Amino acid sequence: MFFHWLQRAGKWNRDLAWRYPLPDNLGLELQVDRGNVIKEVRPKSPASVAGLQAGDVVGRLNGVPVHSLADAQFALDRAPKKGSIEVVWRRDDRVLKDQLSLPDGWRKSDISWRPSLQRLVPAARLYGVDLTAEEKKALGLSPERLAFRQKDPASAQAEAAGIRPSDIIVGVEDRALELSMAGFLRYIERNYLVGDRVTINVLRDGKRLNLTMTLRR
Repeated sequence: MFFHWLQRAGKWNRDLAWRYPLPDNLGLELQVDRGNVIKEVRPKSPASVAGLQAGDVVGRLNGVPVHSLADAQFALDRAPKKGSIEVVWRRDDRVLKDQLSLPDGWRKSDISWRPSLQRLVPAARLYGVDLTAEEKKALGLSPERLAFRQKDPASAQAEAAGIRPSDIIVGVEDRALELSMAGFLRYIERNYLVGDRVTINVLRDGKRLNLTMTLRR
């Protein structure tokens, strides 16, 4: 595998996980069968701020002619980590152009759907039972708040982080997530890479603990 070769050669870095980013990252969804026609523009996204609308036909992106989704991904792969790129599009009989802003971290996206990158998708290996609304209320948590009780036995990965059976998992990196246990596991897959060190927020005997876990496959 190409990424495995890069690691052995010492040429790997995290940015390579986000090669050929989707235009969705900038709020721009293209049609499947007509890859240069805009299907939807997410409100308040960089694409929306630039003035793009559903039905517009993208002509050039970052200087690259766009005829398909692959063309758009190629154009974005050449874009900087931060700044802006030019986008040219057609609306009816008018040709328009503007700058498409690239916010910090814009390349980062869900890679779990890409078969070639499966080895980089991590697993939290935290499993248990979601607390009931009544149990969450007793802990001062909202009914939607992430809160599940770690089952016994805990995985080796969880134990290495100091997580014990019956600990209540309530977040990661101090984020008050509104997710179920299953949603939390998917959140980890979508937002982190194998080898990342994350802080798991835990309640144990009424005390809050922040435990560091190294994510594995």
